[in-house]
Amino acid sequence: MTTAPSRGLRARALRAAVMLVAAYSILALGTADYTVQPGDTLSEIARDLDVEAASLAAVNKLVDPHLLVVGRTLVVPPPPRGETTDASSVAVNPADAPARLHRVAAGEYLSTIARAYGLPTSALAAANQIDEPDLLAVGQLLVIPDGALTTATTVHVVRQGEYLGAIARTYNSTVAALRSLNAIADPHHIRPGQRLRVGGGGGRRIVVDRGETVSGIAAEAGTTVAAIVAANELGDPGRIDAGDVLVVPVPAEGATVACEASWYGDYFAGRPTASGEIFDTSLMTAASHFVPLPTWVTVTRPDTGQTVHVKINDRGPFHMVDGEWEPHPQRCIDLSEAAAAALGARELGHVPVQVAFPPLTPEVDRLLGLYSNPSS
Repeated sequence: MTTAPSRGLRARALRAAVMLVAAYSILALGTADYTVQPGDTLSEIARDLDVEAASLAAVNKLVDPHLLVVGRTLVVPPPPRGETTDASSVAVNPADAPARLHRVAAGEYLSTIARAYGLPTSALAAANQIDEPDLLAVGQLLVIPDGALTTATTVHVVRQGEYLGAIARTYNSTVAALRSLNAIADPHHIRPGQRLRVGGGGGRRIVVDRGETVSGIAAEAGTTVAAIVAANELGDPGRIDAGDVLVVPVPAEGATVACEASWYGDYFAGRPTASGEIFDTSLMTAASHFVPLPTWVTVTRPDTGQTVHVKINDRGPFHMVDGEWEPHPQRCIDLSEAAAAALGARELGHVPVQVAFPPLTPEVDRLLGLYSNPSS
Protein backbone atom coordinates (compact mmCIF):
# COMPACT_ATOMS: atom_id res chain seq x y z
CA MET A 1 0.00 0.00 0.00
CA THR A 2 1.37 3.41 -0.97
CA THR A 3 1.49 5.89 1.91
CA ALA A 4 0.38 9.52 1.64
CA PRO A 5 3.97 10.89 1.99
CA SER A 6 5.22 8.71 -0.83
CA ARG A 7 2.31 9.78 -3.02
CA GLY A 8 3.23 13.40 -2.31
CA LEU A 9 6.87 12.79 -3.18
CA ARG A 10 5.85 11.05 -6.39
CA ALA A 11 3.59 13.97 -7.36
CA ARG A 12 6.38 16.47 -6.71
CA ALA A 13 8.84 14.38 -8.71
CA LEU A 14 6.39 14.17 -11.61
CA ARG A 15 5.81 17.90 -11.49
CA ALA A 16 9.57 18.56 -11.45
CA ALA A 17 10.04 16.31 -14.49
CA VAL A 18 7.25 18.05 -16.39
CA MET A 19 8.73 21.43 -15.48
CA LEU A 20 12.16 20.32 -16.68
CA VAL A 21 10.76 19.25 -20.05
CA ALA A 22 8.82 22.51 -20.39
CA ALA A 23 11.84 24.63 -19.47
CA TYR A 24 14.00 22.77 -22.00
CA SER A 25 11.35 23.31 -24.71
CA ILE A 26 11.29 27.04 -23.99
CA LEU A 27 15.06 27.25 -24.33
CA ALA A 28 15.11 25.22 -27.52
CA LEU A 29 11.92 26.34 -29.26
CA GLY A 30 10.94 29.62 -27.57
CA THR A 31 7.62 28.20 -26.41
CA ALA A 32 6.26 25.08 -24.68
CA ASP A 33 3.23 23.28 -23.35
CA TYR A 34 2.70 22.44 -19.69
CA THR A 35 0.11 20.03 -18.29
CA VAL A 36 -1.40 21.17 -14.99
CA GLN A 37 -0.55 18.82 -12.11
CA PRO A 38 -2.43 18.31 -8.82
CA GLY A 39 -1.66 21.16 -6.42
CA ASP A 40 -0.38 23.51 -9.13
CA THR A 41 -1.07 27.22 -8.97
CA LEU A 42 -0.59 29.67 -11.79
CA SER A 43 1.92 31.72 -9.82
CA GLU A 44 4.05 28.61 -9.06
CA ILE A 45 4.02 27.53 -12.72
CA ALA A 46 5.00 31.03 -13.83
CA ARG A 47 7.76 31.23 -11.21
CA ASP A 48 9.24 27.85 -12.06
CA LEU A 49 9.22 28.56 -15.81
CA ASP A 50 10.40 32.17 -15.39
CA VAL A 51 7.44 33.76 -17.16
CA GLU A 52 4.91 36.41 -16.14
CA ALA A 53 1.78 34.98 -14.50
CA ALA A 54 -0.34 37.61 -16.28
CA SER A 55 1.09 36.59 -19.66
CA LEU A 56 0.52 32.92 -18.89
CA ALA A 57 -3.10 33.64 -17.95
CA ALA A 58 -3.66 35.80 -21.00
CA VAL A 59 -2.12 33.47 -23.58
CA ASN A 60 -4.36 30.70 -22.27
CA LYS A 61 -7.43 32.97 -21.94
CA LEU A 62 -7.85 32.21 -18.25
CA VAL A 63 -10.67 34.47 -17.07
CA ASP A 64 -10.05 33.38 -13.46
CA PRO A 65 -6.38 32.39 -12.98
CA HIS A 66 -7.27 30.83 -9.63
CA LEU A 67 -9.30 28.09 -11.34
CA LEU A 68 -6.81 25.68 -12.88
CA VAL A 69 -8.06 22.32 -14.11
CA VAL A 70 -5.76 19.34 -13.46
CA GLY A 71 -4.75 17.82 -16.78
CA ARG A 72 -5.29 21.01 -18.79
CA THR A 73 -2.49 21.83 -21.22
CA LEU A 74 -1.20 25.39 -20.94
CA VAL A 75 0.75 27.17 -23.64
CA VAL A 76 3.83 28.69 -21.99
CA PRO A 77 5.01 31.94 -23.61
CA PRO A 78 8.70 32.89 -23.85
CA PRO A 79 10.13 34.41 -20.66
CA PRO A 80 10.45 38.19 -20.41
CA ARG A 81 13.59 39.68 -21.95
CA GLY A 82 14.47 41.83 -18.99
CA GLU A 83 12.52 44.97 -19.85
CA THR A 84 11.44 46.95 -16.80
CA THR A 85 8.28 49.00 -16.51
CA ASP A 86 7.49 51.69 -13.96
CA ALA A 87 3.99 50.87 -12.75
CA SER A 88 3.21 54.58 -12.51
CA SER A 89 3.86 55.17 -16.21
CA VAL A 90 2.48 52.58 -18.61
CA ALA A 91 2.28 52.70 -22.40
CA VAL A 92 -1.19 51.37 -23.08
CA ASN A 93 -0.92 49.56 -26.40
CA PRO A 94 -2.96 46.36 -26.42
CA ALA A 95 -1.84 45.47 -29.96
CA ASP A 96 1.78 45.21 -28.79
CA ALA A 97 1.00 43.08 -25.73
CA PRO A 98 1.27 39.30 -25.98
CA ALA A 99 -2.08 39.02 -24.25
CA ARG A 100 -5.49 40.58 -24.21
CA LEU A 101 -5.71 41.08 -20.46
CA HIS A 102 -6.08 44.21 -18.39
CA ARG A 103 -5.46 44.36 -14.63
CA VAL A 104 -7.86 46.81 -12.94
CA ALA A 105 -6.10 49.69 -11.17
CA ALA A 106 -7.43 51.84 -8.34
CA GLY A 107 -9.84 54.48 -9.61
CA GLU A 108 -10.63 52.70 -12.89
CA TYR A 109 -14.15 52.16 -14.19
CA LEU A 110 -15.36 49.65 -16.74
CA SER A 111 -16.16 52.51 -19.13
CA THR A 112 -12.70 54.10 -18.84
CA ILE A 113 -11.03 50.74 -19.49
CA ALA A 114 -13.32 50.13 -22.46
CA ARG A 115 -12.55 53.59 -23.83
CA ALA A 116 -8.79 53.01 -23.50
CA TYR A 117 -9.14 49.98 -25.77
CA GLY A 118 -11.67 51.62 -28.10
CA LEU A 119 -14.49 49.29 -27.07
CA PRO A 120 -18.12 49.83 -26.12
CA THR A 121 -18.59 49.29 -22.39
CA SER A 122 -21.23 46.67 -23.18
CA ALA A 123 -18.72 44.64 -25.25
CA LEU A 124 -16.18 44.61 -22.42
CA ALA A 125 -18.88 43.65 -19.90
CA ALA A 126 -20.12 40.83 -22.14
CA ALA A 127 -16.60 39.47 -22.73
CA ASN A 128 -16.10 39.20 -18.96
CA GLN A 129 -19.67 38.19 -18.02
CA ILE A 130 -20.01 41.31 -15.86
CA ASP A 131 -23.57 42.06 -14.79
CA GLU A 132 -22.68 44.78 -12.26
CA PRO A 133 -20.18 47.27 -13.81
CA ASP A 134 -19.84 49.05 -10.47
CA LEU A 135 -18.37 45.96 -8.79
CA LEU A 136 -14.88 45.92 -10.31
CA ALA A 137 -12.13 44.89 -7.91
CA VAL A 138 -8.64 46.38 -7.89
CA GLY A 139 -6.30 43.77 -9.35
CA GLN A 140 -9.09 41.99 -11.23
CA LEU A 141 -8.04 40.66 -14.65
CA LEU A 142 -10.30 41.57 -17.57
CA VAL A 143 -10.23 39.84 -20.93
CA ILE A 144 -9.98 42.38 -23.75
CA PRO A 145 -11.98 40.93 -26.66
CA ASP A 146 -10.69 40.80 -30.22
CA GLY A 147 -11.32 43.94 -32.23
CA ALA A 148 -10.09 46.33 -29.52
CA LEU A 149 -8.70 49.53 -30.92
CA THR A 150 -5.03 50.15 -30.24
CA THR A 151 -3.88 53.31 -28.53
CA ALA A 152 -0.74 55.37 -28.52
CA THR A 153 -1.60 57.16 -25.30
CA THR A 154 0.67 57.16 -22.26
CA VAL A 155 -1.06 56.96 -18.88
CA HIS A 156 0.37 58.28 -15.61
CA VAL A 157 -0.99 57.08 -12.27
CA VAL A 158 -0.88 59.94 -9.76
CA ARG A 159 1.23 59.33 -6.64
CA GLN A 160 0.63 60.76 -3.19
CA GLY A 161 1.80 64.38 -3.06
CA GLU A 162 2.12 64.87 -6.84
CA TYR A 163 0.67 67.94 -8.51
CA LEU A 164 -0.21 68.66 -12.12
CA GLY A 165 2.70 71.03 -12.84
CA ALA A 166 5.32 68.47 -11.81
CA ILE A 167 3.63 65.73 -13.85
CA ALA A 168 3.51 68.03 -16.88
CA ARG A 169 7.26 68.76 -16.61
CA THR A 170 8.02 65.04 -16.30
CA TYR A 171 6.43 64.40 -19.70
CA ASN A 172 7.59 67.65 -21.38
CA SER A 173 3.98 68.79 -21.43
CA THR A 174 2.03 71.71 -19.98
CA VAL A 175 -0.66 72.03 -17.33
CA ALA A 176 -3.04 73.33 -19.99
CA ALA A 177 -2.41 70.30 -22.22
CA LEU A 178 -3.00 67.84 -19.36
CA ARG A 179 -6.16 69.66 -18.32
CA SER A 180 -7.45 69.46 -21.89
CA LEU A 181 -6.56 65.77 -22.32
CA ASN A 182 -8.20 64.78 -19.02
CA ALA A 183 -11.08 67.27 -18.78
CA ILE A 184 -9.73 68.60 -15.46
CA ALA A 185 -11.82 71.51 -14.19
CA ASP A 186 -9.62 72.32 -11.18
CA PRO A 187 -5.86 71.65 -11.64
CA HIS A 188 -5.36 71.77 -7.86
CA HIS A 189 -7.60 68.77 -7.30
CA ILE A 190 -6.07 65.54 -8.58
CA ARG A 191 -6.12 62.46 -6.39
CA PRO A 192 -3.64 59.62 -5.72
CA GLY A 193 -4.44 56.68 -7.98
CA GLN A 194 -6.05 58.88 -10.63
CA ARG A 195 -5.02 57.86 -14.18
CA LEU A 196 -4.01 60.79 -16.38
CA ARG A 197 -3.51 60.77 -20.14
CA VAL A 198 -0.12 62.45 -20.66
CA GLY A 199 0.62 61.81 -24.33
CA GLY A 200 -0.72 60.73 -27.66
CA GLY A 201 -2.28 64.06 -28.57
CA GLY A 202 -5.69 63.05 -27.32
CA GLY A 203 -6.18 60.47 -30.07
CA ARG A 204 -6.17 56.73 -30.63
CA ARG A 205 -4.26 54.80 -33.27
CA ILE A 206 -6.35 52.01 -34.80
CA VAL A 207 -5.83 49.35 -37.44
CA VAL A 208 -8.71 49.27 -39.92
CA ASP A 209 -10.55 45.94 -40.13
CA ARG A 210 -12.01 44.51 -43.32
CA GLY A 211 -15.30 46.22 -44.20
CA GLU A 212 -14.85 49.16 -41.82
CA THR A 213 -15.69 52.68 -42.95
CA VAL A 214 -14.63 56.09 -41.65
CA SER A 215 -18.23 56.89 -40.75
CA GLY A 216 -18.57 53.63 -38.79
CA ILE A 217 -15.30 54.20 -36.95
CA ALA A 218 -16.36 57.77 -36.13
CA ALA A 219 -19.73 56.61 -34.79
CA GLU A 220 -18.15 53.93 -32.57
CA ALA A 221 -15.50 56.32 -31.22
CA GLY A 222 -17.94 59.15 -30.58
CA THR A 223 -16.20 61.57 -32.94
CA THR A 224 -16.89 62.90 -36.44
CA VAL A 225 -15.85 61.94 -39.97
CA ALA A 226 -14.42 65.45 -40.42
CA ALA A 227 -12.20 65.05 -37.34
CA ILE A 228 -10.80 61.72 -38.58
CA VAL A 229 -10.25 63.13 -42.09
CA ALA A 230 -8.38 66.14 -40.67
CA ALA A 231 -6.26 64.07 -38.25
CA ASN A 232 -5.14 61.71 -41.03
CA GLU A 233 -5.11 64.15 -43.97
CA LEU A 234 -7.40 61.83 -45.92
CA GLY A 235 -8.04 63.01 -49.45
CA ASP A 236 -10.96 60.61 -49.91
CA PRO A 237 -12.62 59.35 -46.70
CA GLY A 238 -14.25 56.60 -48.75
CA ARG A 239 -10.87 55.06 -49.59
CA ILE A 240 -9.56 53.19 -46.58
CA ASP A 241 -8.39 49.60 -46.68
CA ALA A 242 -8.02 46.80 -44.17
CA GLY A 243 -4.67 47.18 -42.43
CA ASP A 244 -4.54 50.98 -42.75
CA VAL A 245 -3.56 52.79 -39.55
CA LEU A 246 -5.74 55.76 -38.59
CA VAL A 247 -5.57 58.27 -35.74
CA VAL A 248 -9.02 58.64 -34.17
CA PRO A 249 -9.30 61.96 -32.28
CA VAL A 250 -10.92 62.04 -28.87
CA PRO A 251 -14.15 64.04 -29.14
CA ALA A 252 -13.66 67.62 -27.94
CA GLU A 253 -17.18 67.95 -26.55
CA GLY A 254 -18.61 66.12 -23.60
CA ALA A 255 -21.87 64.20 -23.56
CA THR A 256 -25.23 65.86 -22.95
CA VAL A 257 -28.02 63.91 -21.27
CA ALA A 258 -31.65 64.95 -21.64
CA CYS A 259 -33.95 64.09 -18.73
CA GLU A 260 -35.94 65.67 -15.93
CA ALA A 261 -34.38 67.37 -12.91
CA SER A 262 -35.92 67.16 -9.46
CA TRP A 263 -34.62 68.63 -6.19
CA TYR A 264 -34.13 67.71 -2.53
CA GLY A 265 -33.88 69.95 0.51
CA ASP A 266 -34.29 70.30 4.27
CA TYR A 267 -35.10 66.64 5.04
CA PHE A 268 -31.56 65.67 3.97
CA ALA A 269 -29.78 68.79 5.28
CA GLY A 270 -26.81 67.98 7.52
CA ARG A 271 -26.59 64.37 6.36
CA PRO A 272 -23.52 62.93 4.60
CA THR A 273 -23.76 62.64 0.82
CA ALA A 274 -22.38 59.67 -1.11
CA SER A 275 -19.08 61.58 -1.47
CA GLY A 276 -18.82 62.08 2.28
CA GLU A 277 -19.56 65.80 2.11
CA ILE A 278 -22.37 67.11 4.31
CA PHE A 279 -25.45 68.09 2.33
CA ASP A 280 -26.14 71.82 2.46
CA THR A 281 -29.31 73.05 0.74
CA SER A 282 -27.71 76.45 0.06
CA LEU A 283 -24.80 75.07 -2.02
CA MET A 284 -24.84 74.45 -5.78
CA THR A 285 -24.68 70.66 -5.66
CA ALA A 286 -26.60 67.74 -7.12
CA ALA A 287 -27.04 63.97 -7.09
CA SER A 288 -26.75 61.71 -10.13
CA HIS A 289 -25.77 58.15 -11.04
CA PHE A 290 -22.53 56.38 -12.00
CA VAL A 291 -20.18 59.31 -12.74
CA PRO A 292 -17.24 59.98 -10.38
CA LEU A 293 -17.77 62.13 -7.30
CA PRO A 294 -17.30 65.00 -7.67
CA THR A 295 -18.11 65.89 -11.27
CA TRP A 296 -19.04 69.44 -12.29
CA VAL A 297 -21.87 69.72 -14.83
CA THR A 298 -23.93 72.44 -16.48
CA VAL A 299 -27.70 72.04 -16.22
CA THR A 300 -29.88 73.97 -18.70
CA ARG A 301 -33.64 74.37 -18.98
CA PRO A 302 -34.31 74.28 -22.74
CA ASP A 303 -37.70 75.97 -22.29
CA THR A 304 -36.29 79.07 -20.57
CA GLY A 305 -32.55 78.99 -21.28
CA GLN A 306 -31.76 79.23 -17.54
CA THR A 307 -28.48 77.52 -16.62
CA VAL A 308 -26.73 76.47 -13.39
CA HIS A 309 -23.28 74.98 -12.81
CA VAL A 310 -23.39 72.34 -10.06
CA LYS A 311 -21.13 69.78 -8.41
CA ILE A 312 -22.40 66.19 -8.41
CA ASN A 313 -21.44 64.89 -4.97
CA ASP A 314 -24.29 62.48 -4.25
CA ARG A 315 -26.26 59.60 -5.78
CA GLY A 316 -29.84 59.81 -6.98
CA PRO A 317 -32.64 60.33 -7.83
CA PHE A 318 -34.14 56.93 -7.06
CA HIS A 319 -37.56 55.32 -7.04
CA MET A 320 -38.82 52.06 -5.55
CA VAL A 321 -39.23 49.00 -7.82
CA ASP A 322 -40.32 45.70 -6.26
CA GLY A 323 -38.87 46.72 -2.92
CA GLU A 324 -35.54 47.87 -4.40
CA TRP A 325 -34.27 51.40 -5.01
CA GLU A 326 -33.57 51.89 -8.72
CA PRO A 327 -32.51 54.94 -10.81
CA HIS A 328 -35.56 57.04 -11.62
CA PRO A 329 -36.64 56.33 -15.23
CA GLN A 330 -37.12 60.02 -16.17
CA ARG A 331 -34.96 61.99 -13.74
CA CYS A 332 -31.18 61.80 -14.13
CA ILE A 333 -30.26 64.58 -11.69
CA ASP A 334 -31.48 65.71 -8.25
CA LEU A 335 -30.56 69.35 -7.57
CA SER A 336 -30.00 71.02 -4.23
CA GLU A 337 -32.72 73.46 -3.21
CA ALA A 338 -30.48 76.43 -4.07
CA ALA A 339 -29.69 75.04 -7.53
CA ALA A 340 -33.37 74.35 -8.20
CA ALA A 341 -34.25 77.89 -7.20
CA ALA A 342 -31.56 79.33 -9.49
CA LEU A 343 -33.01 77.24 -12.32
CA GLY A 344 -36.54 78.44 -11.59
CA ALA A 345 -37.61 74.90 -10.74
CA ARG A 346 -38.17 75.05 -7.00
CA GLU A 347 -41.93 75.61 -7.17
CA LEU A 348 -42.40 73.26 -10.13
CA GLY A 349 -40.79 70.26 -8.44
CA HIS A 350 -39.28 68.81 -11.61
CA VAL A 351 -38.50 70.25 -15.05
CA PRO A 352 -37.01 69.02 -18.36
CA VAL A 353 -33.27 69.76 -18.53
CA GLN A 354 -30.14 69.05 -20.51
CA VAL A 355 -27.13 68.06 -18.39
CA ALA A 356 -23.75 68.75 -20.08
CA PHE A 357 -20.82 66.64 -18.82
CA PRO A 358 -17.10 67.41 -19.36
CA PRO A 359 -15.28 65.45 -22.10
CA LEU A 360 -14.15 61.93 -21.15
CA THR A 361 -16.35 61.77 -18.03
CA PRO A 362 -16.24 58.13 -16.88
CA GLU A 363 -19.55 56.22 -16.87
CA VAL A 364 -21.52 58.96 -18.64
CA ASP A 365 -22.29 56.44 -21.39
CA ARG A 366 -24.37 54.50 -18.86
CA LEU A 367 -26.46 57.61 -18.24
CA LEU A 368 -26.91 58.02 -21.98
CA GLY A 369 -28.12 54.44 -22.07
CA LEU A 370 -30.75 55.14 -19.41
CA TYR A 371 -31.96 58.53 -20.57
CA SER A 372 -32.68 59.97 -23.97
CA ASN A 373 -29.90 61.86 -25.73
CA PRO A 374 -31.04 65.22 -27.14
CA SER A 375 -31.00 65.51 -30.90
CA SER A 376 -28.26 67.74 -32.23
